[in-house]
Amino acid sequence: MSTLTEGRAVSLPVSVSAIRHLERIYPGHVVCGVPLARISRWRNGGLADVFFFPRSGNDLARVSQFCGLAAEGATTIGDAWQIARGYVGLAEKLRALRASVIWTA
Repeated sequence: MSTLTEGRAVSLPVSVSAIRHLERIYPGHVVCGVPLARISRWRNGGLADVFFFPRSGNDLARVSQFCGLAAEGATTIGDAWQIARGYVGLAEKLRALRASVIWTA
């Protein structure tokens, strides 16, 4: 799954069942086959397998956190200052759930 905020893509390798769960929670906001060139700042990129259109910064943070916990493999979130600002101690909370977190400023 990919999300885009302020021109930054977030790669979230989640299962089909996790994507279906998000579709139930956010109907109309989880879409397959979105051309990234249409919405990216640089007007380039192919099709996103799955794309999330957040209604708010809180939605983006919640979905990113959910996908990070449901991920198969690794999740990388770039330019995550919005999440850091809204979730005090997020890295510690994720570590308490046995997630391996590398937090860089």
